[in-house]
Amino acid sequence: MGQCILDDNLVHFFDTTGRIILVFDSDGSICYANSTAIDELGISDDSYPHMETIIPSYQEQELSFYDLAMRSFGKNYEMNLYRSNRVCFPANVRFGVWEDIGYAFCIAENVKVLEEVRHELSKVENETKELRDVRNSFVANVTHELRTPLNGIKGHLVQLEALEGNTDKHYDIYKIMNRCSMNMEKIINNILDFNKLQSGRFELEETEFSLSDCIMQVYETNQMRANEKGINFTTTIDEDIPDRLYGDGMHLQQILNNLVSNAIKFTDNGFVKVKVVKVYQLGRKIELFFVVVDSGIGISAEERDKVFESFVQADASITRKYGGTGLGLSITKDLLQMMGSSINLESEKGKGSTFSFSLVLQTMEQAETSVDEAVTDTTHVFRELELERQIEEHTHRLGTEENIAQLKSNMEKLIICIEIGNWMKAEQFAATVKQLLADGDDAWRKQALRMEMAVRKENYEKSVAMYDALKEMIEDSLYVEL
Repeated sequence: MGQCILDDNLVHFFDTTGRIILVFDSDGSICYANSTAIDELGISDDSYPHMETIIPSYQEQELSFYDLAMRSFGKNYEMNLYRSNRVCFPANVRFGVWEDIGYAFCIAENVKVLEEVRHELSKVENETKELRDVRNSFVANVTHELRTPLNGIKGHLVQLEALEGNTDKHYDIYKIMNRCSMNMEKIINNILDFNKLQSGRFELEETEFSLSDCIMQVYETNQMRANEKGINFTTTIDEDIPDRLYGDGMHLQQILNNLVSNAIKFTDNGFVKVKVVKVYQLGRKIELFFVVVDSGIGISAEERDKVFESFVQADASITRKYGGTGLGLSITKDLLQMMGSSINLESEKGKGSTFSFSLVLQTMEQAETSVDEAVTDTTHVFRELELERQIEEHTHRLGTEENIAQLKSNMEKLIICIEIGNWMKAEQFAATVKQLLADGDDAWRKQALRMEMAVRKENYEKSVAMYDALKEMIEDSLYVEL
């Protein structure tokens, strides 16, 4: 029978459903039973019984099984099904008809088996919930315990920085300890956020915030690390974007911090840029396009999907060299999904990475913009970034005309800032000079680093001395009148 009306694919499907399936003709004679029916009903696979043997109660309907199937298509019945040993069991039963070939079918599920399955599922769900609660409690307690000594270390670092008579060695040790503390705090925060996201306890906040303040916080948080590595770190916001917005500014800042800190971590020289562009603005609704681009190590096509997985780095060697938990991008992806967005990655091994995403927010004031004027084409952003990338690469290639011009300009601005005591600006110019000399010999790079350290400590005499020494070292070699 199975070979007559059922092809092999359909027979295979019936055998994998886990339900009892019987096919019978207009007289009620069973001509096919799937493997579940054979096992549950205890019937022979070469000698099928009549439907009245399986469901004797059909006679109460005063209908043939075929007529019953035609009249009850789609309906559910609670019936007792009898095994070959005449022991019955309750079942949910449905009927149907293949009119074109003149056969009907019966699909049944053992109620007791269903109840057992539901009970097991409920048990598994309860056990999973208990394990999740234990895990959440453990993570919360451990991270809390870690914060206590970490806060103590941070407090003592503040006192250490304020001590008089610190030498360069003391300051270097302070810097290392401070960076380690910041990294530890970031790891703790990431683990807490990941735990909240996994347990469904993470909530978005909708408040008024300043976009420029948000971007400035991202800049200030990452500027020191960028300066230490000699990376040109810049942020730009389109002028036509309103500053006061309504949305989750705190988690937007967290997303950008994750992307920027990653970009700086994996960029040894060159640049990291943040751009914010308006996609459209209509009424109080505004869509913004955020781009974080770097000239770092890049990611191969095979590795791109991995970087968004929890506790996973694109390459094991990356963890050894750069550290990290592999949670930052996973959290960023989850946060953006909660905010109704997604993250896009474009990258090439050895040629940097570009992360981008868009967010729909609310403006505080109604915009008088027509539909035609509302949408801005964002394709120019990537063209501009690629052009800037090429210019940056050329500028930082030691000895090029652009490199020498930038070096001369930044050296001039640096000594002016040192003379007038504008140490914040002086530190920025010193970091840029160090970056512009990144392709130079060891002596140049070491001297540029010493000069930057002196400027950072606001030591006038030492800064001038380091500046003069560096100027003398590069002046003759680059044939530049600095």
